[in-house]
Amino acid sequence: MIKYAFLCGCAKNGFQQKKISLMHEFLVSSGKFRECEIVLFPNGNCELLLEYALNNAIEQKCEKFFLYICTSSNISSENIIRKSVVEKYAEIAQCTDISFKVVYECDDEFLREEALGWEKVI
Repeated sequence: MIKYAFLCGCAKNGFQQKKISLMHEFLVSSGKFRECEIVLFPNGNCELLLEYALNNAIEQKCEKFFLYICTSSNISSENIIRKSVVEKYAEIAQCTDISFKVVYECDDEFLREEALGWEKVI
């Protein structure tokens, strides 16, 4: 089964939202997704890149797709991903029998990447 999880946040470079980290840990530890099936965008996302990835998933006959979008407030001015883009791919998924789940959350608690075990590459 081909499946993907995209976790999109809005942290500054060098940081990650705590809920993004917790969601990543949950998906791996629960066995819902393997590490290689999860893509992190902790510092925002280029909408075109996300659309490319979604199109690629559809072309690969992906059976399951999970999109997690985490802003820093309920009424967010961050332009992470337009809802119209998400709705477009939800419709495509429905027509092609892809399980497509979207979760929106907000989190204003940021963690340094070093605290998460990330190494700085120089």
